[in-house]
Amino acid sequence: MGLFKKINKPMEEYTKSVKAVLYDRAKKPFTGTFILAWIICNWKFLVALFFINEERLGEGITRIEYIQNQSLLTTCNLFWTPLLYTIGGLIFFSIFNYWTLLFLKIWKDLQFTKIDKKTKVDATDYAKLLDEFTNSKSTFAKQIDSLNKEKTLLQAETVKQKERIKVLEEDIKSYQQSKSKLSTQNKEYIKQKREREETIDHVYEILKAYINKFGSITRRSTGNSVKNEAPSIKKIEDKIAFIKNFFNHYRDN
Repeated sequence: MGLFKKINKPMEEYTKSVKAVLYDRAKKPFTGTFILAWIICNWKFLVALFFINEERLGEGITRIEYIQNQSLLTTCNLFWTPLLYTIGGLIFFSIFNYWTLLFLKIWKDLQFTKIDKKTKVDATDYAKLLDEFTNSKSTFAKQIDSLNKEKTLLQAETVKQKERIKVLEEDIKSYQQSKSKLSTQNKEYIKQKREREETIDHVYEILKAYINKFGSITRRSTGNSVKNEAPSIKKIEDKIAFIKNFFNHYRDN
């Protein structure tokens, strides 16, 4: 940035000087240029008029005679030549001014830095933007570091959660196996229960048929037994009670 400042300072001074000259020329370009051209064309006349010592010119030669002898007071020197120089100078300065302004414009464009296709900034603003970018970069770096730390913590937490999920999946698998086993046992129990019920039904039907035929169950059968009719029972509990009752009666007799 120091190099830009060293280059910009003389360029700014030169620009101010050129602008001052251009402003003066713009106010009275012809008069100033003509006076300058006249001085250039008649510098010998001015030197002879103001600076030559008559004592060195020789005896009897005055300053005016010297000027006349040197043909310093001709119409060309006094008017036409300065006029041509003035016209040529105006043309030259116009072209020079154009190229100077063009050069300054190009130089000024070189002082700008494009930050995108439409936006340009000069060296000072670019330095500020660069500082802001550096600060933003540092801030973003800290934020990224913080995010990376959070990411590491989240990854560790994710590993723990995965382990917990794995344990839960194993528990669920064990539960499902236990459930399946219990379901199988329950089915077996239901099957056995149904078989017992069917067995009890068969025993009941046999006892019922026997009672209906012989009247009772005793250890010693008699020919004079009274024929009874067994009751009709539907509930399995009542059937079991009926069987137990007759079994106890049979055992006692």
